[in-house]
Amino acid sequence: MSWIKRAADNVNKTVQFEVRENANSLSLNFNAEITGAMVDGTKCQVELVSKGKPNQVVFSQTFGELKSILKAFFPNFKNFVPFTVQESLVLNDDNYFLITLSWTHAEPVTLFEYSINSTVGLTQSPLIIKEKIITEETKIDSEFYPVMFVKEDIREFETVVMAQDTPDSPMIPKKVFYNSSYIQSVRDADQDFLPVGLSKNQNVTVRVADGVTAKLYLVNVS
Repeated sequence: MSWIKRAADNVNKTVQFEVRENANSLSLNFNAEITGAMVDGTKCQVELVSKGKPNQVVFSQTFGELKSILKAFFPNFKNFVPFTVQESLVLNDDNYFLITLSWTHAEPVTLFEYSINSTVGLTQSPLIIKEKIITEETKIDSEFYPVMFVKEDIREFETVVMAQDTPDSPMIPKKVFYNSSYIQSVRDADQDFLPVGLSKNQNVTVRVADGVTAKLYLVNVS
């Protein structure tokens, strides 16, 4: 597909547009004066607009944050807005994305354009990223999210999962406990976060050191 141009509002430092056709992701292009650091600091908010329902924000992070969180899926992330990890998301006039980019840098955006990427296969489940701010001890519910992304600024977390001692034994509750040094040790060297699988409505207790504020992310990648 050819590139689609949109005018930027340099007074309010935003650009906004809609995507109403099946898409896996968007590729973005800016005028040459917009450096990679400026793009990394630009916030990308993706809202799902559905007929008869309130708008749903599926994620709202800077491109730098998206690059860091999603390294496991997109190791060379650049000027890119993902909607799903693999398949194309079903979008139409009744269910579409409203994309808002906003920035704080002084350099004007004199060129902005995007191109829609499509892949084989369709899904109705978008990539969703839910940010959690952790201070002291925080209890979270996994809701419907299958993956939690954590870094070693989390001092520790614990949860209970159902597991078997042997292939033939019954499922019983087992405590799982990760300390920050373990998180750092098992995280892939080229990734910023460790992905941890979760079940639906799993309760997780997360702790950070005194005076520390950390973030973790619940991510829908199905």
